[in-house]
Amino acid sequence: MLVRWPDGKRFACTRHSRVPPRTITHLTSESVRQQYARAKEKAADKLADEIVEIADNATPQDAHVARLKVDARKWVAAKLLPKKYGDRPAEVNVNTQINLMQVSIEDQRRIEEARFKLLQGDTNAMTRDAV
Repeated sequence: MLVRWPDGKRFACTRHSRVPPRTITHLTSESVRQQYARAKEKAADKLADEIVEIADNATPQDAHVARLKVDARKWVAAKLLPKKYGDRPAEVNVNTQINLMQVSIEDQRRIEEARFKLLQGDTNAMTRDAV
């Protein structure tokens, strides 16, 4: 990817010369930020493809070398796209809503009777006693 700074200078972003994300985020236009994000995604996906290829071509004699190559690519892919290739699971948002209602003593008695009948095997207890 090639970035043109506002002053007209060009800077090449390669696999071996990464631009700090803050630089891209703060100093460039939205389209360049999107290009940079796509380039990072493509690079991480390419590394994932290389991992599969290395693992498929590994032999017992070079298993240690293959593992080192795989681990290095996994690390870089996780740094490029932590949500996709990172070790941490994706964020999970859990919303819980609890509704507490008061049940009258009479309703509690009916619920307990229906529960007792169900435990005794009367499957029609809920439909007959339900109000």
